Amino acid sequence: MAACAVAVLALSRVLSTGQLAFAAIASLFTAAAVIEHGAAWGLGVWAASSALALLLTPGGAAGWLFTLFFGYYPVIKLAAEKSERRFVAWGIKAAGFIIGEAVIFAGARLLGFELLNIPLLTEASGWGILIAAAAGLVIFIVYDVGYSKLLAFYKARLSRSSRGRRT
Repeated sequence: MAACAVAVLALSRVLSTGQLAFAAIASLFTAAAVIEHGAAWGLGVWAASSALALLLTPGGAAGWLFTLFFGYYPVIKLAAEKSERRFVAWGIKAAGFIIGEAVIFAGARLLGFELLNIPLLTEASGWGILIAAAAGLVIFIVYDVGYSKLLAFYKARLSRSSRGRRT
């Protein structure tokens, strides 16, 4: 699973316009590891994939995005969705996203990278950061719903546990 995730992240160096998409796609391998073998294996896939991607594809944003958010998010998501209360699950997932987003923005600012060339975000304005966080949260919700659909498809059609139930 880690090798597949690294291969997808390496593709982002060839097709550099889809770095965000490649980071999200690579996270599906972490999710598959969690579904098939549990959270510990998912974290292992994330750690191995992150280390290899950062070593083998230096300077690529997809590797950093995978390491700082997309790679570990399936572990948080699948653990949060075990809660029977949807509000609690969404709260946990949103907190995971906000923390990941804060780390990415703070890290980029600390290292002098400009994530988005939007004047509102590049200024040291508190409103710009709040607007970016709110927009990011809306995009995250859309992403999470779509990701849930992909994981449901995986569980129903591709997972080892579903193979014995087919007729």
